[in-house]
Amino acid sequence: MTITDLITEFRIQIRDNGTTQALTDPEVTQFITDGLRTYSKYRPRKRPTTINVLAGQSTYALPADWMDRDYESFDAAINPPVPISPMTAMTMSPFTLLSAAQLIAKPLAAYEQDVQYDFYPSDLQLIITPVPQMAYTLTFDYFACHAADTNSCTVPVFDVDNALLPGIVKALRSIATDYSVKLQLYKMGNNIEVDDRTVAKNLQNRADELNKQFERDIVKRPIGNAG
Repeated sequence: MTITDLITEFRIQIRDNGTTQALTDPEVTQFITDGLRTYSKYRPRKRPTTINVLAGQSTYALPADWMDRDYESFDAAINPPVPISPMTAMTMSPFTLLSAAQLIAKPLAAYEQDVQYDFYPSDLQLIITPVPQMAYTLTFDYFACHAADTNSCTVPVFDVDNALLPGIVKALRSIATDYSVKLQLYKMGNNIEVDDRTVAKNLQNRADELNKQFERDIVKRPIGNAG
């Protein structure tokens, strides 16, 4: 499913798919984007990332779809198990289980001093304090926002309807509150002759219903509990 498909589905859901449209395609695209970000707060995707830390550089760019780090994964990246040398491993019992990570020494610049990692999602930046004195690599997982473009949508197909709900709610409310332009176009496109206040009230009520549906199916339902 592409952004074009989502726009079509979005217009069908708000009954704005006629010849006279209350919302422009850029407006619909923005509502979809905003809605996907809201959906992503509760159903984010987990993605891997690698940050190549350089000596003398404290600021690093985060991925464009960044929402938050996966704390368990990041903690493992900055606090790997205590290193065990191959010689020490040879003297241990053959029944002792060792992971590959335990045979790798920690980067001195990262772990022999108190290092602070500050993430700034709004600026998509990571700032490391104090300034690293040598290079090392951080590989960990993070939670990413869902997105849609001309090629695909990252939302699972079975959940697309739910992912669109926050955007649809905002769109209906934007039409309901714009009496002079959007509401008139909406009424014309749907051949509605009822007075503006009644139509606006109906749109607001519909928005409230869809918002409750989103809360029921996404906000209050744990991940993995579909149906």
